[in-house]
Amino acid sequence: WQVRSGGAWVNCVAGDYPGAAVGAGTVNILNGHTVTLTASPANPIGALTFAPGNIALSSVVFGGAWTLDISGAVTYTLPGANNNGDQTLNVGTGTLNCASVTMVTTTDNARIQTLSLSTGTVNVTGNVTMATATQNAITFTGVGTLNIGGDFTPGTGTFTPSTGTVNYNGANQNVAGLTYNNLTLSGTNNKTLQGNVTVNGNLNVSSGTLDFGNTVIRTVTVAGNLSGAGTIDMASGGSLAHQLTLNGTNNAIGSFVCGSGTVIYSRAGAQQIFAGTYYNLTTQTSNQVRTIQGDIIVNNNLTVTLGTFNFDNVAARNVVVNGNLSGAGTV
Repeated sequence: WQVRSGGAWVNCVAGDYPGAAVGAGTVNILNGHTVTLTASPANPIGALTFAPGNIALSSVVFGGAWTLDISGAVTYTLPGANNNGDQTLNVGTGTLNCASVTMVTTTDNARIQTLSLSTGTVNVTGNVTMATATQNAITFTGVGTLNIGGDFTPGTGTFTPSTGTVNYNGANQNVAGLTYNNLTLSGTNNKTLQGNVTVNGNLNVSSGTLDFGNTVIRTVTVAGNLSGAGTIDMASGGSLAHQLTLNGTNNAIGSFVCGSGTVIYSRAGAQQIFAGTYYNLTTQTSNQVRTIQGDIIVNNNLTVTLGTFNFDNVAARNVVVNGNLSGAGTV
């Protein structure tokens, strides 16, 4: 390591490295350097930047379950003209805490900027910003967690969810239109969809509001279970025909505002229907039982396409349909 002292770069003394003492500023990862974290620095560094003009691989690799605290930003910059000018931050099984992550257009698809994690955790209190496909990548290789306190702007970057979890844990956030594995919404206020979302695992709206938005029709498809004490709001778009498709066995939500949207229960197996007021409610797939978990009002149409719309044997249930009841299924 070198440190700026008296207007010149000088070698650090033995045992001195960024974060070993209080007051570390921006750490620049220079051309062709791979820095392996072999301990958890006692103090935060000011920022982490991949220096511009790199013409060879530059990387920071967590060598174990270590923790790196960064007070400011993680910034990727424009590499040099060599096709090997990749910039990589591999958290692995460790923990990275920072204020923001920013990737840029590298001008060449052979120069890749990557943030990756396996079973580790990345906590970003602010925004995560990507720019272009192929050149920018956020990659899970295991059951790690990415916690985002600001907005996630993926541009056309490459997002690989694997078996990981993304948690939007701030306030009034934009939720990127991506394919996630597990998606969690926590914190406060609205989490507004910026595009269509597919959740290959579970959707947990633990707090705050999943807001479908008021600009264009949005779709959310969940392969696993829906849970949480928060709110799903499909009404902010007025007459927009938003769509929520649920394929999990267990489905529950603290509060639901239907708007003019449609909720489709489509699991190829027995499935719970959460109580509440719907606009359109549709059940699909043959020979399967959809069991209501409480009283239901359908402001428009109830369509039992196939299978059975089932009143459970736990308590008396009421279903009010203000539109049409149709379909080849059974009630």
